[in-house]
Amino acid sequence: MKMTNIYNKVFLGVAIACTGLLASCEDYLTILPTDSIPEENFWQSQVDVDNVRANAYYQMTKQSVLSNILYWGEFRSDNVELKDMTNTSLSHMMEGVLQPTEGMFKWNDFYSGIACCNKVLEKAQEMIDNDVDQTFKLGAWRPIKAEMLSLRALYYFYLVRAYRDVPFVTQTISTDAEALEARKGVPVTQGVVILDTLIKNLEECKEYAAKNYGNTLDNKGRFTKRSVRMLLADIYLWQGCMLKHGIAKGYVLCNEQGDTITSQSELDAKATANFQRAVELCDEVLAEMNADYKEKIEKNPNQYTEEEKTQPYPLY
Repeated sequence: MKMTNIYNKVFLGVAIACTGLLASCEDYLTILPTDSIPEENFWQSQVDVDNVRANAYYQMTKQSVLSNILYWGEFRSDNVELKDMTNTSLSHMMEGVLQPTEGMFKWNDFYSGIACCNKVLEKAQEMIDNDVDQTFKLGAWRPIKAEMLSLRALYYFYLVRAYRDVPFVTQTISTDAEALEARKGVPVTQGVVILDTLIKNLEECKEYAAKNYGNTLDNKGRFTKRSVRMLLADIYLWQGCMLKHGIAKGYVLCNEQGDTITSQSELDAKATANFQRAVELCDEVLAEMNADYKEKIEKNPNQYTEEEKTQPYPLY
């Protein structure tokens, strides 16, 4: 029985026991739901892929996700000062008195978003491999794949920054057996290792990401070549900081040859390379944005003042 909940289309399978007297359950006893689409009949076109892709983004807009992003980030930093002391949950968090029963420490909606990304990455690839939709080819799939890898990386980046070591799930859960197995618990993966995987994913897909969707809403709300590189730079920077004193923290990381890194000097060298790569990615994006800025001025010179035309840091 399928148990995947996808973009307001509930996939309910009906499990019916059949006797040996019937040659086929499919012919006689299979009852398909009338108010939803079974998953077997869902992944048939790019429209289905786009629907689940949109739901993966939608999960990020949920109040529980947005609130926790603030709780786990700004509210734990020195950037925010709590004025209303009646909110005991926030005051306890800022004082380091953490209660596991608090809703601000729940990550289920983050994993719901991750599940949507995993579903698109798996099912859309199957559609390509099996040539299900003649209009949905590799050229259309690659930018979507880059989006889903990037969005999944963002979900995990928030989790690693808040909790460091978390369950790392990259496979979908579609059947009862898989769901029951998952309920037994997924072991946590070291955050520094998760970031290493995210870096490899993003480095591989960044060139396939869309450069321009043709409208401001999508360009600002979906992953593009620039935003993929900015996320990648941030992850490089964060992992580089985690690698400092990594041996003392008990981190186990492998080098490019697959050998376990056992010396702090090697981790420090990797951290330095991370910082350099982060700078390179930022420089690439800044150069592109500056070039775009100059092009706009050349096309519409009368819309800009002399100060705007000559300022050394136009983006600032």
